[in-house]
Parts: sequence; structure tokens; C-alpha cells
Amino acid sequence: MKIPKKLIKFNLTIDGNIIKNVQDLQQHVSIELLERFKQGILTKWLKSQPNTAQIIDQLECINPNNDEYEIFMDVLHALNIKGIDTNKIQGLFNNKQSDDKTQNVSPTIAPVTKLGSQNIAPADTVSGQKFINLDFQNKNLAAVDFSNCIFENIDFQKANLTAAKFTNSTFKQVKFNASQLTGTDFTACKIEDSEFYNINAENTNFSNASISNSFFNEAKIIQAIFTNCHIEETSFQQANIEKSNFTNSTIQNANFSRINARSTVFEQSTITHSNFEHAMLNTADFADAIIQNSNFSLISANYGIFYNTQITNSQFDTSKLTKANFGSSVITNSTFTNSDLENSDMENACLTAVDFTKSKFIGITLGSPVQFESTGCNYSDVRFTTIAEILGRINRLYFEQEIQKHPFESIYKKLKQNNIFSEDNFFERPRKKSLKMGW
Repeated sequence: MKIPKKLIKFNLTIDGNIIKNVQDLQQHVSIELLERFKQGILTKWLKSQPNTAQIIDQLECINPNNDEYEIFMDVLHALNIKGIDTNKIQGLFNNKQSDDKTQNVSPTIAPVTKLGSQNIAPADTVSGQKFINLDFQNKNLAAVDFSNCIFENIDFQKANLTAAKFTNSTFKQVKFNASQLTGTDFTACKIEDSEFYNINAENTNFSNASISNSFFNEAKIIQAIFTNCHIEETSFQQANIEKSNFTNSTIQNANFSRINARSTVFEQSTITHSNFEHAMLNTADFADAIIQNSNFSLISANYGIFYNTQITNSQFDTSKLTKANFGSSVITNSTFTNSDLENSDMENACLTAVDFTKSKFIGITLGSPVQFESTGCNYSDVRFTTIAEILGRINRLYFEQEIQKHPFESIYKKLKQNNIFSEDNFFERPRKKSLKMGW
């Protein structure tokens, strides 16, 4: 029996504004709404909102081959947004097309200026500028509004950028090493080939950002927001990302080895070809996530949440997973060898070709045989304690027809004859001949 997939609510961000419901969305109309629609984020967000089925149906009927202006107007119509100056919107799209042909930049970005670092003071507004080959090292740029800017080959090392605003900006080969980024806003930014080594970025917002080929090693990024991000070829090695939020993000070829991610949320994220070796993931939440071809070996994920998670071709070897929740998960072609799964929950889980060699299954919850499925798995030298845990590996038909008829010792002998397990598998074999199912 499969439990229906739950919908995780998350806030939408438009031009730096947090959108909590459809009414908020109708108050903040922007071309950025088109990008959220094209990325599929708008539809996914609406699915988590009440009474939006009709809006979603209309969005799904929009022809993606239409020009951007027509698509945008169709999105506004679906959202019942009226009273918009269509001439102004058409002008913005015309500017966008013109800029795309020349500089390939956002229509809100102004022409290049030669504004020097010495001309910017805290809380200034310098949005819409282009900065190239400038040195901002050790500068106090707290609360400066840099939204809609382009930065190329810029040095912000050891700068004070507390509460600065970089919304919708683009960064290429920018260094933020050892800078202060507490409360800084990087919403919807594009970050490439940049360095954030050893930054202090508590409560920083990277939502809807695209981050590639960058480094956040040894950074302090506590309670940061990375929702709806695309993160690729990026390293967070030895960073502290405790209590941060990566909900609904795409993470590819990333390095999270030796991170501290206690209570960090990865709900509904897609994680592929990434490395989490030696990560501290106690109470981290991967519910409804997709994990593929990734390495979670040597992690500590006690009380970790992997509920309804799809895990494929991944390694969780030599890991601490005490009281972890794998309920309703689907785990395929993965390894959990020599791992501690004591008191973990696998009720309603579906396991196929999973290797649990030498793992510790003491006190594990499997649910009824009808709910727990295990096909082609390896339980060699696994340590069990209760008959309920052993029965989770037995064919359900065998259970229904045979288990009620025989005392424990007869079942044990029959299973041993069929090489299903050896006596070494038993840590504490029950002595009573009567069976207590405990389900």
C-alpha cells in the first residue's frame, strides 16, 4: 500500500518579494513571473496552494511555441490579473528582445558605467549597473542596493556586505572570500565561477538562484535559503549549512562532503552525482527527494527523514542512521553495508537489490509484510533481534500460508535449510515457541 505523496508548501519569490498565496502574486506583477512559469516553478507552487486547480489547467494549456509576450499575457489571464498596462508590458518585451540581440542581458540592466568602488557608501542604491575588474576588498558596503547588476572579475574579499541586495544580478569570476554576507539577498541571481570561501552568510537568501562552478568551502551559511535553486559543479566542502533550506532545488555534481547540515531541509529536491561523504545530517529532511548516483557513505544522519524518498544507485555505507525514517521510500540498487539502522523506520518501504551486509537492524520497524517489500536484497551478517524484523524479509505468501501454522523453531530450521539466513544473524533469538507479531 503506497501512501499518497504529500505536497510541500514553499514560498514563491518575485523580484525579491516573498509570495505566500495567489493574492500576493496578483499584487506583484513582473516579467520574472514568465521565468517562473517557464521553469515550472509557478505550476509547482500553485499545486501546493488551495483552490488552484482551474488556474493550473489553464497554465497547462498555454502554447509554449508562442512568443514570450503572448505567453506572459496568457499567464496573467490564468491568474485573473487585470488592469495591466499592456503597452508598457509590450515595451518591456521589446527592450528585452533588443538587449538579447546585443548584450544578452536582462532588460532592466542599464548601460555600462565606470562607477568606482570609492564612490559607493553604505545604503546607497546603484542598481542596474555593470561592474568589471574592480576591487572592493575590505569595503563597507552594508545595505547597498546592487539589484539587477552585472559583476565580472570583481573582488569583494573581506568586504562588509551585510544586508546588501543583489536581486537578479549576474556574477562571473567574483571573489567573496571571508566577506560578511549576513542577511544579504541573492534572490534569482546567476552565479558562475565564483568563490565564497569562509564567508559568514547567516540568514542569507539564495532562493531561485543558479549557482555553477563555484566554491562555498568552510563557509558559515546558517539558516540560509536555497529554495528552488539550480546548483551544479559547486562545492560546499566543510561548510556549516545548519538549518538551511534547499527545498525543491536541483543539485548536480556537487560536493557536500564533511558539511554540517543538522536540521537542514532538502525536501522535494533532486540530488544527482553528488558527494555527501562524512556529512553531519542529523535530523536533516530529505522527504520526497530524489537521490541518484550519489555518495552518502560515512554520514551521521540519526533521526534523518527520508520519507517517500527515491534512492537509486547510491551509497550509504558505514553510516549512522539510528531512528532514521525511510517510511514509504523506494530504494533501488543501493548499498547500506556496515551501517547502523537501529530503531529506524522502513514501514511501507520498497527495497530492490539493496545491500545491507553487516548492518545493524536492531529494533527496526518494517510494518506488515503486505506493506514492506524486499526483492533481491542482501542481508548477509545483518544483526536482527525480533521475529518481526526477520519476517520482513520473507515472501508475503509464505507468511500468510505458513507462519501462522508453525512455532518459531520449525520456521527457523526451514529458513536455515533454504540458506535465507544463518544463526550468526541472530543477536538475541527469541526462546518462546509462540509468536507475537507486534503489527
